Amino acid sequence: MAAAEMRRPPIRVGAGGGWARRTAVLALSMAILGGLPGCANFWAERVISQRFQADPVLAPLGLEVTADAGEVFVAGAVPSDWLRERAVRLAGRGPGVVAAYFVELDRADRPLTFDRFRAEPARVWGATIAAVSANGWRLQDEAAGRSLTTAWRRVQGTWVSLGVGTQARLALQLHPRGESVTVIATVERLDAADLTWCLGQEQRLVRAIGENLANGGAAGRP
Repeated sequence: MAAAEMRRPPIRVGAGGGWARRTAVLALSMAILGGLPGCANFWAERVISQRFQADPVLAPLGLEVTADAGEVFVAGAVPSDWLRERAVRLAGRGPGVVAAYFVELDRADRPLTFDRFRAEPARVWGATIAAVSANGWRLQDEAAGRSLTTAWRRVQGTWVSLGVGTQARLALQLHPRGESVTVIATVERLDAADLTWCLGQEQRLVRAIGENLANGGAAGRP
């Protein structure tokens, strides 16, 4: 995967029915095309979305599902840890899923920015801390080696926000799996006006992590 790949908007959950009518057709299609990675992702997203749709607690939350190379990212906003764990547990039982993560987002239908780095978790964490600092973010909370959140910082307005300044913050998740570490980056603005700016900041940060790893020694890609 290319560095800091911006994922397409994932499948919308809770927006319409017809899942049962399509299940047989999807099953037949996957029996024919199941060997293709893209089809495996599509199938996992559909099955998990169908399960969320059928869950009376999760269905109203409008969660999004993205599958990639055996990993599933569930995005959205939930009011409790119990609901977050319920969603991850249900997603983790999807076809071909080896790991599932929850990404807290107020706007769940936006693309996700993530990448995988083939390096020791400690090296990826060090490269992450360096990238965060070099890009002008200040750490506020962290779980060493696993996640971090920066303090809100003042940022300039864009044409979308009519030039009015606002504040933004960065959150990162790191998930070691096998010989690689999956890094998920999310940036949010208080004005929620410029998604393109947020995605650009996310990609810049993840690219910087890869560059730090490359400059500090050999770090391959899965």
